Amino acid sequence: MQQMASGTMPSGKSSTLTPIALIGTQSMVLVARPDLGFKSVGDLIAYSKANPGKLALATSGPGTSLFLAGLMFEKSAGIETLRVPYKSAPQIINDLIGKNVDVAVLALPSALTYIQNGQLIALATTDAQRTSITPDLPSLSEYPDFQKFDTKVWYALQGPPGLPSSIAEVVGNAVRDMQKDPQFMARMESLAVVPAKYGTADEFVQLKSAQYAAFRNALGLNK
Repeated sequence: MQQMASGTMPSGKSSTLTPIALIGTQSMVLVARPDLGFKSVGDLIAYSKANPGKLALATSGPGTSLFLAGLMFEKSAGIETLRVPYKSAPQIINDLIGKNVDVAVLALPSALTYIQNGQLIALATTDAQRTSITPDLPSLSEYPDFQKFDTKVWYALQGPPGLPSSIAEVVGNAVRDMQKDPQFMARMESLAVVPAKYGTADEFVQLKSAQYAAFRNALGLNK
């Protein structure tokens, strides 16, 4: 994804790697420091528009899913933030709790404990629908400015360039068999990973293409 941030992002239709199987997807969540008093996405946007460039948005670094989701939010909301890059989610969470930054987009599982104990305020998830883990938390797509907002972390299996289709098929079938195992599915659920519907290479390519198209639009690369 580093290519996306540098302006040379692929369309998602081709890759040097061979797609094998989509395993599942995981929601991201927009969170804020409690002391800022934000009760909704609207509160955050209103504050940021009244204080352009002041709201410190922690990111995991250019090119990552979390960075791009934050950028998409910023562009869709029509706001300007102060982006602060970090190397890891724990560092972001520590600095949110320590009041060194204001808001962030994080993978839902990494933020969930801190949301539940009140150390972070969850404002919205990033997929098109609410998640089963946080059913009372709205998705960004429920807000007028974000009706087409749908981005998530995806987990997939890819092989080396030029991997023979016969091998890719065998490995893909093994992954799909694994997804039928109750213990594996229970582990997926504990990590807030939504299993792929079909688990095929085509499903993965379609998802990746849609995500890349959304990121390209947010970066203004489709103009």
